[in-house]
Amino acid sequence: MAKRDFYEVLGVDKNADAATVKSAYRKLAKQYHPDLNPNDASAEAKMKEVNEAYEVLSDEGKRAEFDQYGHQSPSSGGGYGGYGGGGYSSGGFGFEDIFNMFTGGGGRQAPVGPERGHDLREDLSITLQEAFFGVKKEIRFNRMATCDTCKGNGAAPGTHPENCPHCRGTGVVTRVVSLLGNRMQTQTTCGSCRGTGKVIKTPCHTCRGSGVVRKMRTITLTIHPGIENGKRIMVSGEGEPGTRGGPSGDLYVFINIKAHPAFQRKGANLYTTQKIPFTTAALGGSVDVLGVDENATPCKIKPGTQPGEEISIPNMGMPVPGAGTRRGTLYVTVQIDVPKKLSSDQRQLLEQLAAVNEGRAPDTAQRKSTRRGKW
Repeated sequence: MAKRDFYEVLGVDKNADAATVKSAYRKLAKQYHPDLNPNDASAEAKMKEVNEAYEVLSDEGKRAEFDQYGHQSPSSGGGYGGYGGGGYSSGGFGFEDIFNMFTGGGGRQAPVGPERGHDLREDLSITLQEAFFGVKKEIRFNRMATCDTCKGNGAAPGTHPENCPHCRGTGVVTRVVSLLGNRMQTQTTCGSCRGTGKVIKTPCHTCRGSGVVRKMRTITLTIHPGIENGKRIMVSGEGEPGTRGGPSGDLYVFINIKAHPAFQRKGANLYTTQKIPFTTAALGGSVDVLGVDENATPCKIKPGTQPGEEISIPNMGMPVPGAGTRRGTLYVTVQIDVPKKLSSDQRQLLEQLAAVNEGRAPDTAQRKSTRRGKW
């Protein structure tokens, strides 16, 4: 008898993702598993077919071969094996899975020991200058803290937590379940005390029995020179308090560096623009470039510098954390400063230059006449 298509066996489309395949398999396994259908040969045969289909379709390599060659895949030797011999594939159901179907997976015990407190996050904005020099900042934030009234035990003054009568202080309850002729013992977290083993008959009026209250906390954070945008600073132990004697969580401060009107930053390097006179661009010279630290550094301009050219000034960028006095590079994009108004002398000189460039003699007489007429 010809084998059915594996997609047909599981009742899924050929484009079904792994989660859909697994879900279909679990549903069919629950329906046909031999432990749930004793002495039913047809159910056992169905389960064998379902398990074989799942073994192939749950494996990307086998599935790709099956899609191409069908049941005659080269690596299968002319056919896939799986459920035969009374065994189950690694992807199949065992007795514990069947048990969990009926118990809701309640056989697992929740942790009842000390638990670490939750971490907290705060965002802090600083300027580029503060990132350059480093700075100390005060941060104020709300967090849960141990209640001063009950010292964290949740009971009203003069009282104390008592052992839970349901679990006798253990935090777990034990039950025995009979399934398919087998008796299984399970432990689950006690619902009365939520695994703490203690109950509070007279709760603290301040924290209402929780042992913690929300308080404003102020700390001073040291930001070292050269810190980058988006950097995360961890402050150990400044998160939420732990439970059942567990340690506190941590505080994570995320740094946001505000945009600067004159400088852009990439790592330790800075980028800016600098206007220079058109005569300096043509003849060469030196201009003072103001850094982010507001110190001026002479910058050499080569003759014939063009608009948009980039000049690099080493060791004038941002400090490199952990590298001593080392700094990044400042890249300066040149902009030519063309004056909007010219004096008469400036105009005359430029007209003479234009005449030279055009290969003609400067018309100084005409220029003087124009000037006399103007004045």
